[in-house]
Amino acid sequence: MINKLYSEIETILSKIDFNIIWHGFSCGDFALYNQETVYLKDKTIPWDQRFLGNTVIDFDGNYIAIWELESIQNNDSEYLAADMVHEMFHVHQKQKNETRYADDLELLAYPDNLNNYRLKMLENELLVKAFSEDNLPALKQFINIRNARINIIGDIIYQEFRAETIEGMAEYAGLISLQQINPDKHKNRLEEHISKLMDQKDLIYDTRRLAYYSGSILCLALKLLNIDFYHELSEEKTLFEIINNASNEFMTGYNEYIRNKKSKFDDFLKSHLEITQCDEYICGYDPMNMIRLGNKILCSHFAMIGNNFIKGPVLINLKQGSTNHAESYIK
Repeated sequence: MINKLYSEIETILSKIDFNIIWHGFSCGDFALYNQETVYLKDKTIPWDQRFLGNTVIDFDGNYIAIWELESIQNNDSEYLAADMVHEMFHVHQKQKNETRYADDLELLAYPDNLNNYRLKMLENELLVKAFSEDNLPALKQFINIRNARINIIGDIIYQEFRAETIEGMAEYAGLISLQQINPDKHKNRLEEHISKLMDQKDLIYDTRRLAYYSGSILCLALKLLNIDFYHELSEEKTLFEIINNASNEFMTGYNEYIRNKKSKFDDFLKSHLEITQCDEYICGYDPMNMIRLGNKILCSHFAMIGNNFIKGPVLINLKQGSTNHAESYIK
């Protein structure tokens, strides 16, 4: 039975594009085991004390991912394949000289500070909002609150950042692989992760375990918002420190972009006052020379509204909620 499960996982892994998950990442060797037997690619061996937990071990001079099967019952090969990708990413981290591992014993001394936990809960809510709603301002708020937490609990927070970097990025790898394997199961697991991230009773106080979910959702939010977080895994800064620096630069550029867009509308309205009411659809335009702000579109070359050709620049006021139905225009 385990041999069959091993073959199923191997087949699933062979269809995954690992380079999409992380540049240079590739499929590696793995083992399934129980209390008696270890199942490898081309052989089985008796269990020994090297095989403990779900992790990465040095096996005969090479790192391999291992997974314990307490029972063969109810094991889903697709979920297990994604879990194996998580562990294989740990292999990749070790091969790339990763150093950002948390000191678990130091992390146990994480302070029971109520103010910190309140902000952490708000931080998690903003992170989910940033991901679920494709919301850049929510991500910026998340970053600001996290920086405030540094001032509350001090340097021990960097152990939290380290756990989030190591485990969160590996869990991100597992989620992206599951998206390739089975989109429905990816959606289900994503919902579970978000639910755990929003837990206000127990998990919020389990800093290391929560790092799996905050790290993976942070990576997914960054990917969705087109913020590049790829880096060499020999990097010394944690994932949060990297994006904290990048976000300041990104937000500066974003704010400048918004200011420039508003300025173009303001400049137009200073010298164009003639407004014409209409109830027509936009039928023609120059897509390379038009911008939108709110319910207004500024066409610098021309626009075709109904049967009317209007030489630009022209500002079109759209009906509320519409992308192409004009209620007036200004020339």
